Amino acid sequence: FGISIPFIPILVVGFIPVLGILLVFVRFKGDLKGSDYWIDKLVQEPHKIVWIKPINIKHTAAYVITLYSEMHFQVHNTDGLKVMIKCNTPENQLLFIRGMSQYVPHAHIGFNEQVEACYNTGFQNFIPELQRRGLYNPVQGMQV
Repeated sequence: FGISIPFIPILVVGFIPVLGILLVFVRFKGDLKGSDYWIDKLVQEPHKIVWIKPINIKHTAAYVITLYSEMHFQVHNTDGLKVMIKCNTPENQLLFIRGMSQYVPHAHIGFNEQVEACYNTGFQNFIPELQRRGLYNPVQGMQV
């Protein structure tokens, strides 16, 4: 017992980085798949792309002054994975929306708490659930 007590803090300190790495892999597993995975989904299995969430990220100083903002689109699939795509210029945003309307016209675009609750409830039935609740807004119906 006398030898194992000094090893307990070492074990605890050793597990913290391992736990942190595991959390990163779980949290960002869609981003870690790489572009080949997402391009394959768009081309081979477009029905699995179900939600495009626009996100405007504001970078502020002292929580008051907005220094700049970035426009991103977060693409979600039926496997619960997501990837963030940065589209800062209006031209890039238009190009992204046009591409999505061509490849995944069925995907829902937009965000509110009700839509997020539908997605978190079940990835596979996301679009039918949105349709049932009257929240469905397909990319194909967007005016660009």
